[in-house]
Amino acid sequence: MRGMVMDYRDLAGMGALEFLAMWITMMAAMMLPTIVPMVLSHHAVALRRGQSALSTLAFVTGYMLRLKLPTFDGHLNQSNTG
Repeated sequence: MRGMVMDYRDLAGMGALEFLAMWITMMAAMMLPTIVPMVLSHHAVALRRGQSALSTLAFVTGYMLRLKLPTFDGHLNQSNTG
């Protein structure tokens, strides 16, 4: 178990590609369990309404964009509060 401990010094030697791979894996592990049921529900309702799969794609795209808006909004609010 001692070899499994990772502290901040281990991250210093990590390259950008390794960090990105670790970050994407972490985000997928956190987000997939919550977004998959929501997307499947939306898709089922869309099919019952006779809509194509493009509406589900638009739903997922909007959801992902909305996740980025608080970050962008936070930057705007910080720059305006001087």
